[in-house]
Amino acid sequence: MPERVSVILPTHNRSLLLGKAIESILLQTHPNLEIVIIVDACTDETEYILCKYKDDARFKIIVSKKNLGGAEARNIGIKNASGEFLAFLDDDDAWLPDKVSKQLEVLQTRGDVCLVGCNFLNIRDGLKISPSNLPKDITLEDMLYKNVLGSFSFCMT
Repeated sequence: MPERVSVILPTHNRSLLLGKAIESILLQTHPNLEIVIIVDACTDETEYILCKYKDDARFKIIVSKKNLGGAEARNIGIKNASGEFLAFLDDDDAWLPDKVSKQLEVLQTRGDVCLVGCNFLNIRDGLKISPSNLPKDITLEDMLYKNVLGSFSFCMT
């Protein structure tokens, strides 16, 4: 069986967008995924949206009544993950189907790489606004001081 990738997905009151994010995970070509969703003090229909996944063994749904914020919610997701690799997805983003497979291949074949990012498209109302153009190799300085990766949704470690 291929290595397990744990997808960490924090969500806070984005029930209208959450389904698209989850479906993009389920459409991944990599077959061994664990989906860790942290429900961060949601007051909308989020828990109702997640009901259809409660019996799916790939899902771990953690509900916090206290508002955690993205960083703490991700940390809770990491602590509850069982995969050999971690991928992050924000609740208002979606992945292309081969995102995890391509990033996993880099992590498995390049011993000098500990984090993989990817390019992305900004899309509003169905229109492509701007594509990213990340350099092939990004240094630690680039990550720390220039925020070239932009979002957790593009990262896998």
